[in-house]
Amino acid sequence: MYGKPDEIDSHPDGGPWERPQWMGGGTAETYPWVDWIYHYLPRIGTEVKLEFVDKCMCGDYKLTMDPCAKDALNEVPNGDPTMYEQMGMTSQVSRFTQTNGTTCSGSPGGFVPERDSEFSRLEQYAEIFRPPKIKFKDLESVINKNINYHLLPFQFRADYVKVTDDTVLVPFTIQIADRDMTFREKNGVQQSRINILGRISTLTGRTVQTFEHVVDLNIPQELLPQYLHQSARYWYGALLRPGRYKVDLALKDVNSPNKMGTLRRGIVVPQFSDHKLQSSTIMLADEIERVPSQDVGAGQFIIGNTKVMPVVGDHFRRSQSMGIYMQLYNLKVSQTTHKPSATIDWKILNAATHKLIFSHVELAQQLSNAAEQMTLEKTLPLESFSPGAYELQVQVTDNLDHQTISPQATFFVK
Repeated sequence: MYGKPDEIDSHPDGGPWERPQWMGGGTAETYPWVDWIYHYLPRIGTEVKLEFVDKCMCGDYKLTMDPCAKDALNEVPNGDPTMYEQMGMTSQVSRFTQTNGTTCSGSPGGFVPERDSEFSRLEQYAEIFRPPKIKFKDLESVINKNINYHLLPFQFRADYVKVTDDTVLVPFTIQIADRDMTFREKNGVQQSRINILGRISTLTGRTVQTFEHVVDLNIPQELLPQYLHQSARYWYGALLRPGRYKVDLALKDVNSPNKMGTLRRGIVVPQFSDHKLQSSTIMLADEIERVPSQDVGAGQFIIGNTKVMPVVGDHFRRSQSMGIYMQLYNLKVSQTTHKPSATIDWKILNAATHKLIFSHVELAQQLSNAAEQMTLEKTLPLESFSPGAYELQVQVTDNLDHQTISPQATFFVK
């Protein structure tokens, strides 16, 4: 929601924690926990600290309002007593009789800093999850009134990548042809701006997420004719639970206010099973590259440690190379080699003649990232492909679990 935090205080193994005096003082052993610190968040304030605790010690960090939630021995009799409990000035029972929403023993005087008070914590928690204000009110009214516009054409695609058992990353890619944008000259530079408003809702109409973005293009005057054959893309990564959703999009050309485009589409976010061999969608891209460690998992077009720029419509020129990106889930791992044993058969066929154009077989266990969940990335030059439609088939056979999947994708060469 708010981008990368300015500071991260991470304790993945838990360890000792010195309680502040108002929490009772003393040292406590903790569950794994992490603090995200933002120096400033609009509407919320300065030095905002969000604390996440992994009580199951399984990597499932949950945001908490209770600063003592990370105390691993909180419910164990005489477990890590506070300084005041050791002195007999408070008791461990008082941790569970608080009315301020915490499990902190507290101090005899009951002093609590203002920013840690019950109402300050409740207010911050509520503000953190409050939907952001919509800046593009004109586009919001278009979505709310179900008005359809087609003066600004654009393309849209949704992909599905597993994050956890009940969370799926759904990258939305919006592609707008440069020739459909209105450019205005300013100081020898041709400028265009597109406002984007998107809303994801359930079938009952409950809004799940809203996102806004501005696509700016600044092109030198002499290069504009070259860019008119290209496209601008915007990417938004939504984290959704499996199920059915409705996606509403509204785009507006700022240089030509009456030029708008809308789209309404239903999507079905798949349920990724724990035991069934499955894959993400196949993303065909014109750019796949590793990102620096500081950018892992953050930013547009970034999935994990890879930047993937899908081509909406899957149209490529012969002068390009086509990138192929997909993930495999639930490969069975050998107890002896600790690696999967799977065969990955890549095929490309001419969609009109069904003639085999390309074939390649590889073994999962021989790949450097062989694991129960693994990423497959390929780059294929298209200079030898004749113009036309092609079908990519990826057959994955788990030799240990005897399961097979065959995801497919169609692409076009021009």
